[in-house]
Amino acid sequence: TAAIARLADQGLSAEQVRHLSSVTFVIADLSGATLGLATPTTITLDTNAAGYGWFVDPTPFNDSEFATKKRSSVVALLAAPRSMDLLTAVMHELGHVLGHNDLDPSSHHDDLMSATLAPGTRRTTHTSAVDTIFGQQGRTR
Repeated sequence: TAAIARLADQGLSAEQVRHLSSVTFVIADLSGATLGLATPTTITLDTNAAGYGWFVDPTPFNDSEFATKKRSSVVALLAAPRSMDLLTAVMHELGHVLGHNDLDPSSHHDDLMSATLAPGTRRTTHTSAVDTIFGQQGRTR
C-alpha cells in the first residue's frame, strides 16, 4: 500500500493505481541474488532477500531510518546497512508491472529501476527519479 501511494504521489493515473492495487504478492525462495520477480498481475518476493533479510519499515511514509548520501539526493542509506529495503524492492517490481525494464546499474545506479540494489539502500525519495521512470519529466509542481 505504501509503495503504491508513493508512486501515486508521483503522478500515476487512476487507472495505473487501480492496476497496481490488483497485483497479487507471493513469497517464494528465489534463486541466487534475485530479490523479486514481476508479471503483469503478480509480484514474487524472495523469502529472505537473497540471504540479506528484509528491512520492513514500520513507518514507510517516513524515511527517518535513512540518511541521504551527499553525492545524490536519490539514494538514501539505512543506518544499519545489512538488509534489503522491502519498500524499494516492491516499488521496483511495481515499475515492472507497469512495463518498465531494469536499467543498467553502471549508468543508472541511483535509479529506482536500476537492475541492482545494495543492502541498506532506499531509492524512493527523489521526485525526479520517479518522474523519469514514469514519463513525467515535463510535469510542473
